[in-house]
Amino acid sequence: MRAKKAGYDCVQLHSGHTYLLSQTISDFYNQRTDEYRAADFKLLRDVLEAVRTVDIPVGVKLQCDDFIEGHSMNVTSACKIISALKFDFVEVTGGGQGGGAKYPTIRAGKDQYYYRHVIQALKAQNLLDKQPVIVTGGFENVEDAQMAFDDGVPLVGYSRKFLRNDQFLIDGDAKKCVRCNQCIISLGQGTTAVCSLNNIE
Repeated sequence: MRAKKAGYDCVQLHSGHTYLLSQTISDFYNQRTDEYRAADFKLLRDVLEAVRTVDIPVGVKLQCDDFIEGHSMNVTSACKIISALKFDFVEVTGGGQGGGAKYPTIRAGKDQYYYRHVIQALKAQNLLDKQPVIVTGGFENVEDAQMAFDDGVPLVGYSRKFLRNDQFLIDGDAKKCVRCNQCIISLGQGTTAVCSLNNIE
């Protein structure tokens, strides 16, 4: 209600990156055996229904893969959730801190198109047609984004690259993000997320 009064067009539920809602849909974190067990994603459903009482579009940033071997929060679970719940849009994400995850939320290095396996699974089950899907992670330029567009994704996010240079799509390699993740460290310290490279130029 406050978001609507403030003039926002929509709200996004954060159910990713091992925050509370994403932990409830992963059996690595949520070991309950009652109606709130991970496989039934009831808390996420309840929160969605509560927010829907306000006439405003509701999307989700959805954990689609914990990258933890032998546990349930993976592509299969993500498809089940997206198939069962009515979101106005879905942003695909994954990874996390701790728990033996193969990948953290924000990856260093040069991995490309992190969540292509998720997008291809959604496409195979015709879930890309159910609502707009946003995919972020591993995109450096327009050519990278085209891979996701070719898979049927309507929206691609670039995230931290805008902290480095909000004109990077026009400027090319000028002031290029090197994925050092120092911007995330500053955010975790309770300060504004800024690019550390910008501070030394």
